[in-house]
Amino acid sequence: MVDEESGRFAGKEKVVRLRIIDTINRENPRRNTPDSAGDPRPGRVYEWDFGVTVRKGGQRMAAET
Repeated sequence: MVDEESGRFAGKEKVVRLRIIDTINRENPRRNTPDSAGDPRPGRVYEWDFGVTVRKGGQRMAAET
């Protein structure tokens, strides 16, 4: 289990960190996709639809311009 004390984050970064923690703690990973040669890659992929658009700071969506 991951908790919010696992790193130093503030402001928007803390919100992103909390979303990452929530996603991992849901414990619903899937296997990573194969590489370009078709060989398996190590690791797991964690996905969760937060219901909002996540983007890099400063970027605007077409509807916002």
